[in-house]
Amino acid sequence: KPGAAWGTSLKKGYTFDTVEEFWCLYDQIFRPSKVVGSADFHLFKAGVEPKWEDPECANGGKWT
Repeated sequence: KPGAAWGTSLKKGYTFDTVEEFWCLYDQIFRPSKVVGSADFHLFKAGVEPKWEDPECANGGKWT
């Protein structure tokens, strides 16, 4: 929502532990053409938050 604090709309969608589990999920997730225009998918290791303040992301970037 416009004006909302960053991160308030983040929701955990899926978790996986192996490459095999990732590919199983990949086959089932919504395709970008089916997602709302303002939606983003983020892929992070457990315990890492998708924000610059997390030390693991301090020098990170984003694929778009």
